[in-house]
Amino acid sequence: MIAIKWSDYQKYGCPKCGCNSARSGNVSGRGTAFGTCRECKENFVVLSDEITRSAFGYCTGKKDSQGKDIFEYPEVQEHPRNGISCHQWVQPDPKPEYGEYWNSRGIGYDLSGFVKSKKAGERLLKMVKEVLGKDKPESWLDWREYEPEWIQFKFQGSEFDLERLDKLATENSNILTKEILTECKI
Repeated sequence: MIAIKWSDYQKYGCPKCGCNSARSGNVSGRGTAFGTCRECKENFVVLSDEITRSAFGYCTGKKDSQGKDIFEYPEVQEHPRNGISCHQWVQPDPKPEYGEYWNSRGIGYDLSGFVKSKKAGERLLKMVKEVLGKDKPESWLDWREYEPEWIQFKFQGSEFDLERLDKLATENSNILTKEILTECKI
């Protein structure tokens, strides 16, 4: 597994494809972070600029002579794309034939559910505005730049029958349509 410096990752992105976005691995700390490129799925290690060797090892899948797992601790190397600027990650935007994918998280303070992309959330917001006849509904798109795959649309009980909306979305293969929104409008 390749280990690169943080400053190089910021300039050149993924060591394989140059994408500027990675999912964090389950292990990070002491200047070491494991990551997986969102675009090409390459695994790599990013090290703070002050260290040269990973603080954590990863299992190679091999065993030593006593049958114990062998771990490797990647050492920093020159970025394979040195001098080639990284490129922006573009999130996929799958869309059903009609409506928008929306996967419920269940009813709590509101009725939250995941959408497939920021664009999908914006299209859903537009649908909500049309159904409610409001420019600024209380139901909203929860999108954060630092969490590009954790995008939720949150319906409010003041505007929709949340139990009915949750039920109809589930029955419709997690696809919301204007008809469903209209049927659940308060």
